[in-house]
Amino acid sequence: MKLQIEIIVILLAIFQFSTGYHKPVHTREARSKGIYAYKIAGENMNSEVANLRYLTPRTESAYVYSAIRGTVSRADTITIPGRLEQISWIGGDSAFFRAQPESHNKIIISYAPAGDFTGISQATIRLHIADKTQKDLDLAGLSTRALEGENEAPLSQILEVLHYPINIGWKNLANHCRPELQGDEIKKSIFKKAGKGNVEMIPIARYSPDFELAFGYYSLKGDSIARKHAGTLAKAGKFPQHQTLYPDISAGNTAFDPGDQTIGFYARSPSHVAYTQDTLNKIHYPDHVAHATRIYPLKTSDGKVQPNSFLVCFEEAKNGDYNDYVFIVKNVKPV
Repeated sequence: MKLQIEIIVILLAIFQFSTGYHKPVHTREARSKGIYAYKIAGENMNSEVANLRYLTPRTESAYVYSAIRGTVSRADTITIPGRLEQISWIGGDSAFFRAQPESHNKIIISYAPAGDFTGISQATIRLHIADKTQKDLDLAGLSTRALEGENEAPLSQILEVLHYPINIGWKNLANHCRPELQGDEIKKSIFKKAGKGNVEMIPIARYSPDFELAFGYYSLKGDSIARKHAGTLAKAGKFPQHQTLYPDISAGNTAFDPGDQTIGFYARSPSHVAYTQDTLNKIHYPDHVAHATRIYPLKTSDGKVQPNSFLVCFEEAKNGDYNDYVFIVKNVKPV
């Protein structure tokens, strides 16, 4: 009888992985238990997402995904240090994540929130390696109601799922665009390179209308603004690049060397350029928001300030959500 039960459990686990179906887990007790295990079989499993051009969406403590409710996120291929023998879920909202072996040392993970769920999902997957070791991967997902407008994720929620405990000054989606500082926001809006190497301007979230968006840094030479293009955020394609965490870059890159110049940062949409300095926005684009960015010191997941690293949040419209284009900028110091 015991053998029959074990066979049934294994067959159900195989069904769950092959179809992508996971029984929803709603109770705290159920989430604290392992959901199922899956024995790896087959050397090369078919996958439409074997070759991915974007980086693994990883924070310091979790692999993070985003999707509109009732849809499936883009997938992520993770390489395992060893021969993978078994996968098991050890708790959390495992119903909303999919894990499929691609080979004996690679696993494909995606996020598929239910059609009636919005918010943050978390789960942990345990990888059993051939040398009897185990590796746990913490997963997190952000599910939004639909595209744009009131359906977007608030900046506070974006930072929560990314494990950045930054006090931005408000919790809801919209706030205001007045220049008074909010939460941990700093007054400084121009910078210099802090140390050796490049400055990095990494897009971590975008919740805006759909268009290509150029971004980079600028310096002032007398009355003129010298902009230096770094990269371009992609338009929507198979996935909604304008409503996602870790948006793709269609051109350029995220690293540059400004030398010893004093610089600010900018984002250029079809309607205007938004600068980190309010005075430039007032002069050149008076019909748009003057306080176009809010800048915060970046913090680790345990609340420690990361040296020379900042969160730069742009406002495209006038509702004060500051989630339109969100960047982490590294290796700079305010001046």
